[in-house]
Amino acid sequence: MENTLFKQIIGLMNNVEKLISLDGEGKKRYVLIEIRKIITDEAYERYEPMIIIIIDGLIDVSRKKIT
Repeated sequence: MENTLFKQIIGLMNNVEKLISLDGEGKKRYVLIEIRKIITDEAYERYEPMIIIIIDGLIDVSRKKIT
């Protein structure tokens, strides 16, 4: 599940980049909302902290903030 979830997050983040009308927080909310639609409520509650960390980490990597 974790590997599939990671791939879904990456796919959603790639898709949301095309939504120019959203700011960074709006894009993050969009990804979180879409993930919640894909997985069960129980899984979302369990993985939400990890999902947020993954999203933030991918944003940092895309902005080359990782040292």
